[in-house]
Amino acid sequence: MDERTAGDWDEAITLARSLDDDVEVRLSKSVAPTLPPELDLRTSNFPWSIHKGAVAVYRENERDRHLQIREYPALWVVS
Repeated sequence: MDERTAGDWDEAITLARSLDDDVEVRLSKSVAPTLPPELDLRTSNFPWSIHKGAVAVYRENERDRHLQIREYPALWVVS
């Protein structure tokens, strides 16, 4: 799994949309403490959605290819 680090939500979203599906973009909560308001997100509460130790998982409300944001205590992971 390839990982990149972003400096803000704009960069994280742009990177996640432009890279392959197996690339994860990390964003520190010290830089971005809340979810991005410009995305229409829904909580994904299926048991298999809370994976890799995430405390919550959010998905973009899109039918086609969409972003997934995993929330951890200190960071976000966008893919």
